[in-house]
Amino acid sequence: MLLHNMFNCKKRSIRHVKTIRPLVGFYKNAGILCLLFTMLLATPLVGQQVREGNKTVPVAAIVYKDTLGSIVVDSLDHNLGLIPPLDHNNTRVVKHFKYIGSDSVFITRTWTSDPHFICQFSKERLIPQVDYTLTICFAHRGRQGIMHKTMGFDLSDGTRIVLQFKGFNQPAPAE
Repeated sequence: MLLHNMFNCKKRSIRHVKTIRPLVGFYKNAGILCLLFTMLLATPLVGQQVREGNKTVPVAAIVYKDTLGSIVVDSLDHNLGLIPPLDHNNTRVVKHFKYIGSDSVFITRTWTSDPHFICQFSKERLIPQVDYTLTICFAHRGRQGIMHKTMGFDLSDGTRIVLQFKGFNQPAPAE
């Protein structure tokens, strides 16, 4: 009787294994597919990043607020606020933009008033739906009072992008 129960148990466990084995294979494959699917969806959101100064900003964190022609920009107006008097390293502001047109365009020229200028920008053909940056270099040394600057860039299709910057240069401390 004991031998018979053991035999039935073995038979049941063999039958049980035969029943479970396909399910384990199915869930194993489903788990791998789920993992791959998650990686494929998460990579475009987390993997793309834009360098801004010394830090890296995820593309998903950039909010485009203004549209001008076939360009969307994080903003056309920028307030620098109170500018410290000892800003000898020049303030650098990074602006983000994206080309949403379909024609082949590129930045033909940047324009500004001295001593502030657009110090870095894409010199290649702009690809639709790709994030680009402009770095604006400000020279505040020795300046006081209200600062208001207009600068921008022209595209090969004739579009002119105008950026406005304002702030207040704080007076240097008395020596």
